[in-house]
Amino acid sequence: MLAYLSLLALLSDWICFSAAPIAPLVRRNFRVHDAHLVTCFLATNVIFCLLEPSVVKVCGLRVAVVGGALAMALGCLLRSAAAEVAVYEQAYLSDDDDSLSLDMAPGYLVVAGTMLVGAAQPFFQCTPPLLSANWFGADERALSTAVAINFNQVGIATAFLVGGAMAQSQAGLGQYFDVITLASFFVAIGALLQFKERPPTPPSGSAALKAEAAKAPQEKNVVTLFRQYIDEAGSLLQTPGFVPPLVAFVTSIGVSNVVSAFFDETLIQEGITDVAEIDLSGAGFQAAIVLGGILIGGYVDRTKRFKGVTQACLAATLFLLLVPLSPASGVPPAIVLPSLLALGALVGP
Repeated sequence: MLAYLSLLALLSDWICFSAAPIAPLVRRNFRVHDAHLVTCFLATNVIFCLLEPSVVKVCGLRVAVVGGALAMALGCLLRSAAAEVAVYEQAYLSDDDDSLSLDMAPGYLVVAGTMLVGAAQPFFQCTPPLLSANWFGADERALSTAVAINFNQVGIATAFLVGGAMAQSQAGLGQYFDVITLASFFVAIGALLQFKERPPTPPSGSAALKAEAAKAPQEKNVVTLFRQYIDEAGSLLQTPGFVPPLVAFVTSIGVSNVVSAFFDETLIQEGITDVAEIDLSGAGFQAAIVLGGILIGGYVDRTKRFKGVTQACLAATLFLLLVPLSPASGVPPAIVLPSLLALGALVGP
């Protein structure tokens, strides 16, 4: 179950950042800036993050995850169709031939597909704690949650490695999007056949109590549940000690996404222009996020020093952003790359 949720998270962020390493080709074929695609993805993602708790309460973890997987596969199909239309347009239509009115069709299709994937992602991105509570014991939950959440970063690394290698031409762009679509359908069908709500034997006493509670009649009205969610969220925000870790989490997501979206520009500004080196460095940044999440998550599981670890990670992140990674610092590229990897390891947990 953890593998399926991790793979779905990987695919969703691969799709989100699939245009980042091939931005000129995307702009030429879809008349859309790669940053615009990321913005559409994340804006849709935020809306469905608000709806996700109510949907999970109504439908359960399995239906939410499998439904999200199928929606993501459909979004990928639209993106592949956009690539095929763009290839056809470039191959068979002259610049002044508008008889088929295809000029903006690829852009509309790729944006629609990207937004559909953005709507699906919360069902992989927000559900790891619930999966951990259902399937893992108390000493494993921080690590299992970190693994599932940080597989998003593996997806971004895959975008740099696979996109940079495959999508260097018109035909390669279509093949690249087709590979993503096939992978999405493969994982979605696997989840449909194999993903389960919870194990036959609860892993802990708290999981057993939660399983018993799930058998009781549940409110099925999404509107009512969404209102309850808003009330509960307001109560949580007023709970002492809740806001600081929330701010830390939002900060880590913001740093990792901004650095990922502008990774190539950052390295080019530092004098690193080799495409292969940039792609490998981008993948290394995402790998550092995953490894940092696993190692530091495991340490927190063992020691329960959540507050101290969070404070140390935030302080070190701030130092890296202000000193070696600041545009005004003038540090050599030999320092910038290790600093980026260290930053990834810190924001992952």
